[in-house]
Parts: sequence; structure tokens; C-alpha cells
Amino acid sequence: MPSPSRHFNTKKSLQELENSNWGEPKYPSHLVTECHRLRRVPLEEFTVENLRIMIGQNISLHFLIPLAIEYLEKDPLISGDMFEGDLLLAVLRSDPKFWEERPDLKHHVYDIAKNVDDDEIAEKLESYLFYRRTS
Repeated sequence: MPSPSRHFNTKKSLQELENSNWGEPKYPSHLVTECHRLRRVPLEEFTVENLRIMIGQNISLHFLIPLAIEYLEKDPLISGDMFEGDLLLAVLRSDPKFWEERPDLKHHVYDIAKNVDDDEIAEKLESYLFYRRTS
């Protein structure tokens, strides 16, 4: 299956692409502060961990899931800072409404996930509703 095409400029930040400035965080937790900071970072500078964090918070999925898929195609078990396969799990756990809007990406991710050859990760994948509903 071909990689999902991106129709956006990765030299721009989410703030620029969405033309939306969140301003300063209202709650000073590390996660909130980091998400606000990442909205100002050009997408081409995002790391796997940056993608995992933002996708885990269901932020700007229409921009970030296609980028995550590019990493997952090369290595489905690529990891951010948590554990092997953490990016794939963040993608699989993301908002079901997104997948309703993008069934093409849902099937693409399923094709990647179903080929994971790791018993522990496969067991985790099978426990998520996304994985079961896609078959």
C-alpha cells in the first residue's frame, strides 16, 4: 500500500498550518506546556517522541498521523521515550472520530499493525478497539 500523501508544508508549525495561536498555557503541567511548545515547532523538526505526545493528546491528528505513518512504515515498533512500539500504540488509541473521517489511513495503519512480529506488542495491539474493529 502506498504511503499516505501529505498535502501540507512540514516547514510550518501546527500553529501556522491551523492559523490558530493557543497563547500561553493556562495550566502549568509539563504535558500542557510541552504541547503548547510543540505547536510552534516546524513539523519537519518533530521527533518520534513529539509525535507520540501530541497524538496521545489527540492534537492535530490530520497533520500528525500521516507523519507518524511515515515512521511506522519503516519501523512499526519505533519508539519515543516510553517503550518499543509506543508510537504505534498512540496512533491506534487516537480519537475514533478521526478514523471515521480517514478510513484510508485507518486501513493503512491496520496493514502496518497486523504485520508486527512481536508477541508482547501484538497482544497489546489486540486489546485496543481500533485493532478489532478494523478487521
